[in-house]
Amino acid sequence: MPSKIPEKKKMQAGKKKYLEIAEYLKRDIINGKYKIGENIPTVRKLAEMYNVNPQTANKATAYLTSLGYLKPRQGSGSVVSVPQFANDTDRIVMLVDRSRSKLIHLESPSNYHCKDIYLSFLMQMSNNENRPGFIIYDKSASTVDEALTEEVKNIRGIVVQGSLPDCYIDYIAENDIPTVLLNRRLKRRVGGRFGSVVISDKTIGRMIDYLESLGHHRIIFAYSKELEESEILEKRYSAAVVAVEQWKADIETEIRIFKYLPDSADSLEELKALIEKGYSAALGYNDVSALGMYTLLHRMGLKIPFDFSVAGFDDIFASRIATPPLTTIRVNRTEMVERALRILNLIHEQNAPLYLEEEIETDLVIRRSVYMNRNSKK
Repeated sequence: MPSKIPEKKKMQAGKKKYLEIAEYLKRDIINGKYKIGENIPTVRKLAEMYNVNPQTANKATAYLTSLGYLKPRQGSGSVVSVPQFANDTDRIVMLVDRSRSKLIHLESPSNYHCKDIYLSFLMQMSNNENRPGFIIYDKSASTVDEALTEEVKNIRGIVVQGSLPDCYIDYIAENDIPTVLLNRRLKRRVGGRFGSVVISDKTIGRMIDYLESLGHHRIIFAYSKELEESEILEKRYSAAVVAVEQWKADIETEIRIFKYLPDSADSLEELKALIEKGYSAALGYNDVSALGMYTLLHRMGLKIPFDFSVAGFDDIFASRIATPPLTTIRVNRTEMVERALRILNLIHEQNAPLYLEEEIETDLVIRRSVYMNRNSKK
């Protein structure tokens, strides 16, 4: 009979319940109570056995899947497998902040630009015969989650999608785990071996030049408040401001940030007021922010691009099938992941302290969401 947590047994101090359940299941697999190729009990049954909710039981099986002890089989739950990499150090883990982690299962439309990163990461891991894993963290955390401390001895390195809290940075540095940040820079000097792959902002200047050449001299920098703010917002807005400033010697130009909610009446009224003042185009902080502008403009009865032009940043799949298709700045996220893994290999062979940074270039993609400003005085 499978190991069951005794009713009176106390949880280990600070131990996550799903990790303790995973240990019991792992022990049953190693002891042969669950044979290779056989199904373990369903998540609902495990929840009953261990007196937890189904989400906790599911988290335990997902953790064992990431370690190679289980494999999901469509329509059949989880099947016991052989953890081929259990004793080596080739495992590479991606740390994902909780708000972005929804995209691993595509439960949220926000931050769809992350999806390509996850898929590219999994593909690269498969091509290199590495065993990947995902660990979720909270950006506001003051302590490191046990999921990482459990893994630390058996991983080659970490790729980070999101902003790491200080406690994680310190823990990674103290344990000298090679780590690469995606589109984030290390904010302070610490020990350890770190790297960054940063998305270039240079093409924002080209996008502003394109809008200005079509007579759009009052531009909105649009940001959807459905997204969580980060340092990247200020960085991209600053790049747009610098580009607009360069036009002021020849013609009066202006850009202002517009933070909105697509279904907000207040946001709709604010946008109407901006358009009445002569704002004729929007550059989105990312494609999600740009496509959210479509909703507001359609509610106003305006046609894109003839009444108002919209551009974005990312080139997510939804941008290509939008009506009209979105003019945007393309980020090659497959290349970004490839660069991150190359840096990871490089810093793996060098001594701490170390910090390496590379910048990935972007491309201007012109589609049908931008048109000349018919009210321009130029």
